[in-house]
Amino acid sequence: MKNPEFVDGIDRETFFPFVLRDNRASTGDVRLIFANWDWIDKVVGDDSLEGYDLNGYGVEGIVKAVRLQAGLGSQESGAIQYSSEGDTCFIRFSSLKDACLTAELAQAAFQDISNLRSLVIIAQEKGFGE
Repeated sequence: MKNPEFVDGIDRETFFPFVLRDNRASTGDVRLIFANWDWIDKVVGDDSLEGYDLNGYGVEGIVKAVRLQAGLGSQESGAIQYSSEGDTCFIRFSSLKDACLTAELAQAAFQDISNLRSLVIIAQEKGFGE
């Protein structure tokens, strides 16, 4: 598993295009954030894939699907809180380890368009992007 390199509490590089923010000292959580819409447009060529919107909720749905596929579970719990909006995927983790593992899996998913398509199918079937 990759280790984050926080600069002023933020790691923009290790899990690119995702960002990790370490808020453990203030709010007790680590935040996984995605809002790189120019990057999505370059990689996917659109703001949707297979009819699935790649907005904040849609990217959150992909993250849920990748966690489900990895056997980690996808549902909100005391350890994970989903707080995405239309223009930002925003997920809070109580564990740095869980946040890093999820970030690494999500990063890999977005690097392989065929894998991303299969995750879109899972997200659609489970209603994750809604």
